[in-house]
Amino acid sequence: MRVTGKERIKTELFSFYFKKNQAANITNEAEAFNSAYVRGKKEIDRTELLKAMKEGKEISFANIKESESLIIR
Repeated sequence: MRVTGKERIKTELFSFYFKKNQAANITNEAEAFNSAYVRGKKEIDRTELLKAMKEGKEISFANIKESESLIIR
């Protein structure tokens, strides 16, 4: 799909397209575990961490990592 320059292909049976994904990428787990973004038994709350970073908060131990997934329906 990338070679042909097409982002979406639709057939009678399936649709193919790329979707952007975002996740909190932890760069320093030791510092992350001592932050406010930990839930339960010392588990990093990546959802809240990503939300804070999207709102513009500077987090020294993490950054936003973007990836793509191929969706076939």
